[in-house]
Amino acid sequence: MIKKSKKRRGGNRRPKSAFVQSAALAAFKEGSQEEAYCKKKLAEGKTHQQACLALARRRVEAVYATLANGTYYEPLPVAV
Repeated sequence: MIKKSKKRRGGNRRPKSAFVQSAALAAFKEGSQEEAYCKKKLAEGKTHQQACLALARRRVEAVYATLANGTYYEPLPVAV
């Protein structure tokens, strides 16, 4: 039997909601990397909410990496 994971309630809710809202808006931007990532997650069988949360988590990881490394963020070029 697979255990159902509990919703994580930790962390500061204001930045968390800001990342989720910005991810949800970016998911609808035509031709963006965020849209492609969300479409990939939807193709994997995730719901729209889960895809937006995954995108928000990915953005948080990018912000943390830039702060931890002391470097500027440079997005990868999009393959056309």
